[in-house]
Amino acid sequence: MTTNPRATLCIQNLELDVRLGWKATERKTTQKVNVDIIIQFLKTPHACHSDEINDTICYATLIQYLQAYLLDLEFLLVERLTQTIYEAVKTYLASPSHLTIKLTKWPNIPGLRDGVSFELRDVSA
Repeated sequence: MTTNPRATLCIQNLELDVRLGWKATERKTTQKVNVDIIIQFLKTPHACHSDEINDTICYATLIQYLQAYLLDLEFLLVERLTQTIYEAVKTYLASPSHLTIKLTKWPNIPGLRDGVSFELRDVSA
């Protein structure tokens, strides 16, 4: 019996320094956000058989691309930052896939311990 496994690449808790905040004073300096990137391949990457880096997504290169892409940008809202990351990763991906981006930040709000998250994901048609 032949099976077709579902392949998923998860980049978890990627720490990014971004200029984010409703007030200009918040955006003057960078703050850390964490991003989870989940790439669900529609076809198993050839690298599963070839063991060659060129046959898959190099996550180190993707992370460097994202860091450079966000370097000079500013965002008022987590929603827009998440959308920008989603679009940048989608553009980077060569092979068809479903993508989920989850961004978490830790605003200075009394009583808020685990931060605030916003998530965007592809929905299967």
